[in-house]
Amino acid sequence: GGGGSGGGSSDGSSGDSSSCSSSQRQPLNPSICKLLVPFASEHADTGLMVASATVILSCFILKPEALQGAYASFLNKHGGKTVAHYRAVQSICLAKDNSEVRQRAATAAHRLYSKDPAARDALLAAAASTPNTAAAYRGLRANLYRMILHPGKSTGRHFAEFFVGSLGRSLAVNLPLYAVPALLVHRQRLLGPRGPKLAMRAALGSARSSAFLSAYCAMAWLGPDIVQTLVGDMRAWTIVAGVPMAGLAVLIEKPSRRQELGVYCASRAVEAAALCTVDWGWVPASVQGWRVDVALFALAAAAIMHCYNTERDVFKSKYLNVLDFVFGNQGHGRQSISHVASYYQVLMAGAPQACPPPPPAKARKALLPPGKGSGKES
Repeated sequence: GGGGSGGGSSDGSSGDSSSCSSSQRQPLNPSICKLLVPFASEHADTGLMVASATVILSCFILKPEALQGAYASFLNKHGGKTVAHYRAVQSICLAKDNSEVRQRAATAAHRLYSKDPAARDALLAAAASTPNTAAAYRGLRANLYRMILHPGKSTGRHFAEFFVGSLGRSLAVNLPLYAVPALLVHRQRLLGPRGPKLAMRAALGSARSSAFLSAYCAMAWLGPDIVQTLVGDMRAWTIVAGVPMAGLAVLIEKPSRRQELGVYCASRAVEAAALCTVDWGWVPASVQGWRVDVALFALAAAAIMHCYNTERDVFKSKYLNVLDFVFGNQGHGRQSISHVASYYQVLMAGAPQACPPPPPAKARKALLPPGKGSGKES
């Protein structure tokens, strides 16, 4: 923390407390450091996104009940297909034998392409075929993936058309996310000389995030298609092996945004994984009623406040500004959280009857730059 050197008091007690807290810090155990090395990598956010995409997208196809609420609706919309398409792929992946595969393929043909005779007849012909070897059956299953999702189109053509067609849906989501904060936070600057630059920055950010979301969804379909083409089969494991490719789309985003997306998707992946473990019977009934979410929130809040009090430099500037706004402008002076010079005082300065008393001189000195705290108060 850098609070201890910001202008000492006459008795020097603050400087001693700062040096004392610094001297008490002990290095981490080498084993713990080795465990934390992957998280310190510059590509840790991408790895987190790939792992999260594996869980989320596998559940999206194979176990959709593990994704609930608005997030499930979000995936259904941006998946670019109908729910019937998703369930058709799921049913064939989970089919136990070849006769079940043919039956489910025929059902999908009538349900999905009743108004497209060419696609329906091609899928029915594949369902009615009886390959002579096991390898031929596996190849038939691999072809069913393409015939269900993009009949009559090659893998590359479907990816390109899906990406371009998805940009409009993605832009409708991301444009408000960039425009509304810009109007609220920079509403005065937008009318000034820097207005065009700020507007262009928001527009580029929106376009970049839209490209990420479109690529994420397009690669979610592309990955399993590639795996199934290579192995010549369509199974649940080929879906799980292919969907991680979607996580690589996060490289389109800027690094700070990658971390935000990775953390958000990780929370959704943990939720989906927890629901799967409960459904599979891996969690005892006596434990299922525990409020683990509350415990996790308490631990996370404790970690944040501990670092906010002692290790402010680990926070990004934007998040630190939010914490300072909540806990009092500069947050803390000499390694202890303080509420001096809060935004409440600034906002209420024009209302003498409601304005709290000004902070003491000792607290004001803590906010001064180094070397300027020794002057006398005027």
